[in-house]
Amino acid sequence: MLNIRTLDLNLLKVFLAVYETGSISRAAESLHMTQPAVSLALKRLQQSINKTLFVRAPRGMTPTHCAEELFEPLQHALDIVESALENSQAFDAAASNRIFKLAFGRYGELDLLPRILSLLSSAGSSIGIQSVLDQSQTGLELVASGAIDGCFDFVKPELPQVEYAIFGQEALAVIARKGHPRIRGSITKKAYFAERHVVMTFGEERRAILEDFMSTRGGTRNIMTAVHQYLAVPPVVMKSDAIAIVPQRMAQFEGFAPSLQILPVPFHIRPLTIYLMWHSSRSNDLGWQWLRGCILDLD
Repeated sequence: MLNIRTLDLNLLKVFLAVYETGSISRAAESLHMTQPAVSLALKRLQQSINKTLFVRAPRGMTPTHCAEELFEPLQHALDIVESALENSQAFDAAASNRIFKLAFGRYGELDLLPRILSLLSSAGSSIGIQSVLDQSQTGLELVASGAIDGCFDFVKPELPQVEYAIFGQEALAVIARKGHPRIRGSITKKAYFAERHVVMTFGEERRAILEDFMSTRGGTRNIMTAVHQYLAVPPVVMKSDAIAIVPQRMAQFEGFAPSLQILPVPFHIRPLTIYLMWHSSRSNDLGWQWLRGCILDLD
């Protein structure tokens, strides 16, 4: 049986680095170790737990099923240890080189991430932000498992282990391409429902709620196409006669605005509420408290 008291925690850091990089050499570089030292540490860990964690492949190290099961729990555990050690002292944002993991989504990477990094630079902070995008899990699922520090979403979380704060609200706008044959500078509700639409694929449950909402506003949308990410909506609109509703800030991006008409929505629709979420285990983390406060103070 494994005696946890004799296990060197540095071996776990090596395991996480190899798992994340998929390479002995890249793990060694990130840990400021030699490749032989990383290989030896990995061998010691595998001997300690009597399990094979990686197999060599042409393009690096492939994790075994055992490694995949261990990765998130060990990452979460080490995050807690590092947080506890850091919280034993006052958090110094200027001196800390801690890397926080946040899930923004592709739209958030273009909008929120640059604003946060600009704020950190202005504050003279040395901390970093790692943007996490996992195709197999939502940001909320990653937060709930403790795999990341926080995420942004338009849907309020309802999990007991997840805490949240309102980051802000996002006004919505109708977009149509410039030169649209029927839309010239304004749009009525009747014209809105007469056009074809580009929509987001939110999943069947969210889609049904949204379409029910639209029916209460006087019509059913004629959907031309549904896309998987918000950033795909404006380019489709720019190249077609379809229209869409998107966050106004997105429509005003430099790459989109010159080719679009950005119009008021012709019926009452509430702005999107953006939530910042985090695992309750991080609530007393002084570093996270500092970063969270900075984020919530953003304009």
